[in-house]
Amino acid sequence: MPRPEEPVDESKGSVAEFALSLRDLRRKAGSPNYRELSARTHFSASTLSTAASGRRLPSLDVTLAYVRSCGGDVTEWTQRWQSIARGIDAPGRAAQKPGITSSEMGQKNLIDVSVGVFLEVAKTIIQQVENRYQR
Repeated sequence: MPRPEEPVDESKGSVAEFALSLRDLRRKAGSPNYRELSARTHFSASTLSTAASGRRLPSLDVTLAYVRSCGGDVTEWTQRWQSIARGIDAPGRAAQKPGITSSEMGQKNLIDVSVGVFLEVAKTIIQQVENRYQR
């Protein structure tokens, strides 16, 4: 029998709320144990357990794997995660230990913008090619 989860330290603010929401999602999915989730997500049971511990914000990859394995809405959880990650990087919030650093968050934002630009350019090129062949 798996051991019970430790209580979430609610003094961690939004990170604690996020962890409690992950736990609630898992309960709604039938309370699969972390080994079951690990088999579904390919993340270790300890990584998934830590994600719901409230000690720090898990990475987005871990969060989304957890959410998918519990049947949650990936778009909703991505937005929730991004909102909390932005709050952690805000001045005066450094006491909360995120799963990512400010540098990593900056790199992620740069990648997101780069991918967006790439997709727009690709869309334009595809439209031009389609227009050329439709004549």
